[in-house]
Amino acid sequence: MSTSLRFAPRADVCVAEVIGSLAGAEGAAAVLADARTRLMEPGGLVIPHRAVTLAAAVRLSDLLPDQPVAFAESALHYLRDILDWHGRPFDVRLRVENPPADALLSEGAPVEVLDFNGDLQTQQCTTTGLAITRPGLVDGVLTWLNLWCLPDDEPLDALRMKTNWATIYLPLFDSPMPVEPGDVLELTFAAALSDDRVHPDYQLQAVLHTADGRQHRGSLVSPHHGGAFRSHAIYRELFPAD
Repeated sequence: MSTSLRFAPRADVCVAEVIGSLAGAEGAAAVLADARTRLMEPGGLVIPHRAVTLAAAVRLSDLLPDQPVAFAESALHYLRDILDWHGRPFDVRLRVENPPADALLSEGAPVEVLDFNGDLQTQQCTTTGLAITRPGLVDGVLTWLNLWCLPDDEPLDALRMKTNWATIYLPLFDSPMPVEPGDVLELTFAAALSDDRVHPDYQLQAVLHTADGRQHRGSLVSPHHGGAFRSHAIYRELFPAD
């Protein structure tokens, strides 16, 4: 990893591929902040220029039309390897392959912004209101990556383009909540460095404001490593007690 390197002269350009499906999940903020400080000339150029995680309100079953909510058979050996490497089970982040765009109940909004040539924050907290645009049921959010290689480029969009980056479903409510246009899912999305000081832990807090004046609260803690097991209904369904 570049955080252990030292060399001279310093670089004018840094090309990196440490971007996660959640933009900062692979440690891009900490690694590239360190590279800019120690390994690059002042004003040096980092490529890619910018990475943004967006989120929209969804129900998981709507993302999997005509399919059961289950791990793909082809993914099971990767899942076993991950859990064996960690030494115990935990609630893994849930990748959804090719989700239908019409399953989104709101527009997407930025919840994590990494400006690699600007004010690059290794820890951040964003609160945004996801306005519900059509009736349905919501139990979490779908997140996806927008990535700019250069400032004036059109961004790569992991929701609408075929890429190596996944869309990630993050559960918030154990039971799907009915929503109507005009309701708002207030989402707070926080990233803070884990104990390895490179990879972030993520924490989500949500308040669903409905037209009848009610508030419904949900949350998720998604650390880089370890953490809870079977903490939400979806994980209890995916990992039965027996």
